[in-house]
Amino acid sequence: MLLSKIRITQIPWLLLGIEALLIVLSVLLALALDSWREEREHRDLAERAMQSFIDEMVFNCHRILITETYHRAVVAGDMAPQGIQVGMLRNDAWEVVKTSGAAAWLDYDLIEQMSAISAAQSDHRAVVQAYLQAMFSLMLPQSGSSEWHQPGERGVINELLRIQDELIENYRQLTTWMESELDGTVDTSQVCLRKA
Repeated sequence: MLLSKIRITQIPWLLLGIEALLIVLSVLLALALDSWREEREHRDLAERAMQSFIDEMVFNCHRILITETYHRAVVAGDMAPQGIQVGMLRNDAWEVVKTSGAAAWLDYDLIEQMSAISAAQSDHRAVVQAYLQAMFSLMLPQSGSSEWHQPGERGVINELLRIQDELIENYRQLTTWMESELDGTVDTSQVCLRKA
């Protein structure tokens, strides 16, 4: 009954319009802030994932470079093989990138390069594991001579050297890409690279 007695000209339309506008603006502002916070969290996750991948590259590159002279000498025939000396390379950062969801927030070219590096590191691990398995499963001759396995060992070292050269090149390319595209977002200064 009260509503029927109020005339339409008595309703404060300007005040209601301002109030409705303020409500809409506050909702839009809240949505924008939430979107900004979410975007920032995703960017932080992507940066942590990239830095973890770089840390893994630094570790692996160091392991490769400290044995490079020996591996090249063995492959060239200047030195008799004395086993592989590089050991296992780390290869868990790419799995973390994928399982954490960080890959969804990274550039496609970056993902492609990281995936190629991870595949080469997996190949390296497979060669080292196969070598170690062969060494433990084969019985050495009673005379104690190790010359019987030198050609095979030289072949394994040659394959490791090929993969390591590919990894060093991929590390160089990824570091160059990150430096040019990411504007210092991640620290690539510690990646130990030999001159190309």
